[in-house]
Amino acid sequence: MGEATATQRTNLLGLTRAGLEAFVVAMGEKPFRARQLFKWIYKRAEGDIDAMTDLGKDFRRRLAEIAYIRTPEILSQQVSADGTRKWALK
Repeated sequence: MGEATATQRTNLLGLTRAGLEAFVVAMGEKPFRARQLFKWIYKRAEGDIDAMTDLGKDFRRRLAEIAYIRTPEILSQQVSADGTRKWALK
């Protein structure tokens, strides 16, 4: 890993299944890992890589070093009379 890559981690939230697959394959992993990640992130809404227990410990450790899962930060919110919400996200 290069110096720039070591300091820049990738947010896995927002990646498509194909994007997740490209990410894990670039790590040297099999494509099925992307399906596992997709299920944890989008079906189980899990944001903690360590809690993804069907992933091997070594894979979870390496993944945590280069990636994270985080929802965008809400910078401001507007609520209309009918309850509709508008957010400005970072």
